[in-house]
Amino acid sequence: MGGEERLNVEPVERCGTMPNAEPLNPLNKGSDPVDRVWVEYVRQKFGVELERHECHLDLGQLTATQSEIELIKYVLVRDEAFRAGQPIIVYRGPLGTAFIVDGHTRARVVWDSGERTIAAILLTSPNVALDMEFAQIAENVGGGKRLHIGEVPVTDRVGYGSKAWKKRREELFRELHGERGHVK
Repeated sequence: MGGEERLNVEPVERCGTMPNAEPLNPLNKGSDPVDRVWVEYVRQKFGVELERHECHLDLGQLTATQSEIELIKYVLVRDEAFRAGQPIIVYRGPLGTAFIVDGHTRARVVWDSGERTIAAILLTSPNVALDMEFAQIAENVGGGKRLHIGEVPVTDRVGYGSKAWKKRREELFRELHGERGHVK
């Protein structure tokens, strides 16, 4: 692990041992659906329970697990506040690296705006195998290296303003609202 920055360990009260993490005011007592999906995935695959912490995290300490960010999502988050009020989901295990599980676009928009912290649900576990899986994912999507959120490319795959853009926009809003109908 030569040259990698290690996170200092602080008491759990500091958001699951993340330095510079500040507890959030309670978001809502129910879990985010993405949070629940990851908790169940980890329970089934690794047989461990994840601890859940709500806090603000330093974006500079987070590792991306996604190879690119869709320009359409970036524009929707930045210009239309799409999912802007939702915290990102981050996993941090015993090896100390914090990985973004969900919310790369929201994190990138915040980073590009000059902010350096973001509301997050931090999932933690003592399971080293889970750390290793996230590390492998991060290195695979980063072409052999771990990427910081500011290094993940924003890519336009449908053509800004095109018919495909409008269709993808509608799909994203339907997914967000769990709808099948038409979105303006």
